[in-house]
Amino acid sequence: TYALFILAMLAITGGVITSDSLSALTGLVPRWVTVLGALIGFLAITTSYFALGLELRYTFEYDAGIGKVIAWELVAAVPLVLYLMGVNNFILVLGIVGAIGVGIEGVLVALLAHRALQARSVLIFTLILAFTLGAFYEAASVFGFL
Repeated sequence: TYALFILAMLAITGGVITSDSLSALTGLVPRWVTVLGALIGFLAITTSYFALGLELRYTFEYDAGIGKVIAWELVAAVPLVLYLMGVNNFILVLGIVGAIGVGIEGVLVALLAHRALQARSVLIFTLILAFTLGAFYEAASVFGFL
């Protein structure tokens, strides 16, 4: 479906795509199409955020042994802290939250694999290193350190 969305956007806009995609449609399609697209996009991102946030909370709670309230606070803290730091570009926030969230989730899954296998593994160490460095790299590049 995403490929179909890309093809439709390219066909309608003639290749002129904006970072939010929908503003490129202004004046090319009826307003209700843009509003409907924005609503569908909002719902898609919101439901994805809740699903991933719930999964991360469960990982914190059940696998890391963190209490339910603290686990929810950890999940909600990253977007809130970014907003309070003045990062108000939605695409930028998605990138940061995604990198940090996936980084944390990846490290936790690698640690769980390590615990389940009860063996030292170069692959597990490499995965932990890669997820950690990826999250730090994204954060550092966003905040202008790179």
